[in-house]
Amino acid sequence: MLRIDNLKLPVGVKEDKLRAACAHALRVSEEALVSVHLLRRSIDAREGVKLVCSCAVEVKNESGVLRRCKNKNVQPYAPKKYTPPAPVSAPEASPVVIGAGPAGLFCALLLARCGARPILLERGRAVEQRKRDVEHFWRTGELDLTSNVQFGEGGAGAFSDGKLNTGTKDLRHGYILEEFVRFGASEDILVDAKPHVGTDKLYVVLQNLRREIIDRGGEVRFSHKVVDIEQNSGSVTAQMSMSEVYASNVNSVVSINVSATTNYFGQQVETAASGTGFFITQDGYILTNHHVISGASTVKVTLYNGETYDATVIGSDEDYDIAVLKIDVTGATPVVLGDSSKVAIGESVAAVGNPLGELTFSMSEGIVSCVNRAINVDGTPFNMIQVDCSINPGNSGGPLFNSYGEVIGIVSAKYSSYSNTTVEGIGFAIPINDVVAMVEDIMTDGYVTDKAYMGFVPQNMTAQMAQQYRYDVTEGVFVCSVDPDSAAAKAGLKLGDVITKIDDTTISDMTDLNAAKKSYRAGDTVTLTVYREGKTIEVELTFDAAPETTETSSPDQSTDNSYNGNGGYGNGGNGYYSNPWDFFNNFFGYNG
Repeated sequence: MLRIDNLKLPVGVKEDKLRAACAHALRVSEEALVSVHLLRRSIDAREGVKLVCSCAVEVKNESGVLRRCKNKNVQPYAPKKYTPPAPVSAPEASPVVIGAGPAGLFCALLLARCGARPILLERGRAVEQRKRDVEHFWRTGELDLTSNVQFGEGGAGAFSDGKLNTGTKDLRHGYILEEFVRFGASEDILVDAKPHVGTDKLYVVLQNLRREIIDRGGEVRFSHKVVDIEQNSGSVTAQMSMSEVYASNVNSVVSINVSATTNYFGQQVETAASGTGFFITQDGYILTNHHVISGASTVKVTLYNGETYDATVIGSDEDYDIAVLKIDVTGATPVVLGDSSKVAIGESVAAVGNPLGELTFSMSEGIVSCVNRAINVDGTPFNMIQVDCSINPGNSGGPLFNSYGEVIGIVSAKYSSYSNTTVEGIGFAIPINDVVAMVEDIMTDGYVTDKAYMGFVPQNMTAQMAQQYRYDVTEGVFVCSVDPDSAAAKAGLKLGDVITKIDDTTISDMTDLNAAKKSYRAGDTVTLTVYREGKTIEVELTFDAAPETTETSSPDQSTDNSYNGNGGYGNGGNGYYSNPWDFFNNFFGYNG
């Protein structure tokens, strides 16, 4: 079977047109197509409204077709589906699930299908009663604290218009969508890039889901609020000693050695560097930092058992400083990813890595010194976890573990000196929650998809520029040029504009701009506060997806403050127009 991506078709296209488009992409007749199955569709309104589709196609003489078509959007395809747990003998005591939100409902459903006869406890009421309670609130203003738009069967999502999160490539995501369809949702959610059940249908879906839990021997008890948990033996979660953390995870850590060829004055010079990574799948996918493998001509990975493999760089992203490698191995031991949003100052952490490229599989222990520490690494802003572990060159890309043996961050940087003062015990890790979705993108597509992109060339606004151009603002991001048909162009941004805010976030320079953009994805709409012609205005901008790239930032993610033409950004070598009247002619329409 083959997968065809990026099929662009008119909106409302019929099935025969889809088959014709697939045949055209494969350079075969429609008769050669055995079957065509729509996998994904989305709306692209950047250049006229059109559908962008992905299809699974079964075709005669598949290998020959693949060899001849030479289409980068055509790849072999092997469908994968999530396999739910197999039935088990009913336990003596029924497991108890607390909360009938989405997670609780599906947990109870899977337990019921396994024969475990779960008991689901919910502080609020059933969705049909919730509906009446919500209507009562709108009429009278009387709020039921346990049954409202937030609490009750289905959780807050039951009254959120039925929009579904699509930010994961996990196989279980498809399984959940299929279950929604089985319980009454439209089949459109299986292929839409932005699936939408609708509150009117979600109401029925929840009822049908609950009915199956009960039909399979489970219980659903509403108006049952859990106020305490008694532990007779053991604990809910087990912390480990740091030696146990190391022993449980050292086989998941790898040493990375890279080589690169650099041209120095016409001479080819081989350089070498080292770093660390860790397995995230059993079939050999490895996560590390972008800066570890940037510019590498060869990448070799060494396991704890001493085996060495040639690694393939699947993709990377400089702005998030992440890279995904792949080695030809099966049965690798992946790490367990934790929740970096729960990291607290003072908790114990450990870094395992390859310091100095020689002291392989070393562990250093410390505590979390700060969370959400804003730092600038080579011009790129990051919100980091600050730790006092010993971090050295070669540790980059390695895992930062909590006391439960979970990875909560990617070791990325350290302070070695500050204002000519030697610094010790200040290291930083990228929070794992910040990059999980991007890592999944890279594993699937080779780059970070849906990264927010504006489409203009930026420059830091300065007091010198303000004086030269007679501006009233001295800080912000100056718009040097705007890409045609970009998000910036559609929003009406112009040469000479100065962006001072994105929504409620003040933008003083490009570091602020890049940091703010990281909290948005393609398709999100923001309000820009812009200084233009002596006035402050607001414009709405909907982010485009950044162009595919694995090595360099997009123009509006540049942190180059020189505006010197080296990056193709403009005229003059001092950061300004060589003749100030060039600016006024362009911007204000002056004629000298």
